[in-house]
Amino acid sequence: MKKIDLQQLVNLSEEHAVSIYSQTHPSGPETRQDPIRFRGLLLQAEQTLVSWWLSALKAKRFLEPANELLHSSHFWGNQANGLALFITSGGVQYFCLPTEFDELVYVGANLHLTPVLSLEQDDVPFWILAISSQQVRLIQIEAGVAQEVELLSPSHSLDQLSKSIEVERGLQSHSGNRDTNVIHGHYTETDNPHSTLRKQEYCAEVEAAVQGVIGQSHAPLVLAGDRSMISIFRHACKYDELLSETIFGNPDHQSVGVLYRDAMPIVQRKLQKDRLQLAQSFYQFQQNGLATQNMEEIFAAMYADRVETLFIAGMQQVWGLYNEPSGAVEIHTNRRDDDEDLLNLLATQAISKHVRWVVLPREQMPDQSVVAAIFHRKF
Repeated sequence: MKKIDLQQLVNLSEEHAVSIYSQTHPSGPETRQDPIRFRGLLLQAEQTLVSWWLSALKAKRFLEPANELLHSSHFWGNQANGLALFITSGGVQYFCLPTEFDELVYVGANLHLTPVLSLEQDDVPFWILAISSQQVRLIQIEAGVAQEVELLSPSHSLDQLSKSIEVERGLQSHSGNRDTNVIHGHYTETDNPHSTLRKQEYCAEVEAAVQGVIGQSHAPLVLAGDRSMISIFRHACKYDELLSETIFGNPDHQSVGVLYRDAMPIVQRKLQKDRLQLAQSFYQFQQNGLATQNMEEIFAAMYADRVETLFIAGMQQVWGLYNEPSGAVEIHTNRRDDDEDLLNLLATQAISKHVRWVVLPREQMPDQSVVAAIFHRKF
């Protein structure tokens, strides 16, 4: 899946940028309807352009790169569940995404980005540590790409650590030093290469090597392994972003792709938990005059760079007009030809100003509102 660069898309905005969202199908007989549906959405965009901005000829030229996709077998042969397509004077950008979208054609000064925000907020970098007695693998996930990262660990398996210790003991014996853990004629726990003590030593080495790579990245870390090894590693691990959920089982025969697939829901659940905790904090800020659900107050704060966190209800639109000089917000029950989605306008402002934004289902929003904001304390 191609990475969506929200900042770049915000910067593409112009007087009559076109955004199209459509449901698509990766396979099956429904795929034959996808180009037909897309053609209808392009026609709707053309009619809107002609009504407000361009001549019929200029509108056709503006949409020409998108119309060319109607005849692209490569384009239609590589669809997922949803299509997000953006048209500006610079050309077309499209994203085939795993989410089904409601059909939408939007023409305005800003690209319509709110439908993809819920996907983007889960697209965060994270780590997977697959640990067993036989091997250790550290996997980095970034921009939807998973790849193994080399670990500079003295021991890459429990057996290797045991052999190293035996070699060291032999050297100590030849030098005249006695290993205090060895009792002549008796078997001790450290002689067992898979003892709890040996696993603790192994996990301590691995933990130090992992810390040397991920350091202070603050990205979530997901563990994969059997319960015994995972329990010991957790006791040794000092990384603050270690997640409590685990991929249990022997990870040695699992591919990087399978581990990525299994870890992703774990990370998403943690991110959603963090978002809900942030939403709950809204009420405390509200009591101190540092939060609001009033649309007009949020617009004024956004343009004054006072917003710390913006909450937006997913799958919602609020049609209306915002007058920046006066700060007036006009909300309409039904969409008018010159309306813009006010939630999208706030979202694009948040992205361009690097304000933290959160998308939640409306039932999880503060008081089930469509928008809310927390302000900076210094104001």
